[in-house]
Amino acid sequence: MTTQSVGLDGQVSEEGGIRVADAAVAGQRLDTDPDRTGGLADLRALDQGTARALVSMTRAMYPHDRLPDVHYERVVAALDEKAAADARMRILLTEGVGWLATTTGRYPSEFGGLPEAAQVAALTRLQETPFFQAVAAEVVVNLYSQHDVWPYFGYEGPSTDEGGYLHRGFDDVDWLDDAPDRRDAPVAETIGDERDGDEARIQTEAGQARSGEED
Repeated sequence: MTTQSVGLDGQVSEEGGIRVADAAVAGQRLDTDPDRTGGLADLRALDQGTARALVSMTRAMYPHDRLPDVHYERVVAALDEKAAADARMRILLTEGVGWLATTTGRYPSEFGGLPEAAQVAALTRLQETPFFQAVAAEVVVNLYSQHDVWPYFGYEGPSTDEGGYLHRGFDDVDWLDDAPDRRDAPVAETIGDERDGDEARIQTEAGQARSGEED
């Protein structure tokens, strides 16, 4: 499985396939928790077009191929709640989606269908704006705090109330057997040789500096 953390330099996350067990857990949580179903059916401030454009934008900003749209929709739903409570936020989001359309030369609803390079280029031009920063801040807080997102990344959740991780999978590292065994590698000797060489070089340079001063 390959894992690559990508920001605006590229959209494809190349995270590889999700484990079957993790997918089952995430799916069960999504189906059984009515408060976490997400969706954009009950928007209070944003119209559907603006909200859908923001869903595409949030996915492009924080791309995870394995995550269904519903998790990004929850982020936009949270933005909608803020927009309903604050007219300035509503204007910022509405105008920001307009800027996105101006930057791409396409309708906001078409942003999600643009090639990756075009999406990245558009977001890069907007990344210093209050609009971009407000959306990015919401994604960081809201996307990764969703409990049914955690299994997609292999995270089992906090263990403080369970006594920590020591007896709850602390050594559950299924890739360790494939890692190279470097226990007999002469690490200390290598470091020692490099340190000795550095000290000799420093002493030589110091001696040359003193000779120059005496001359």
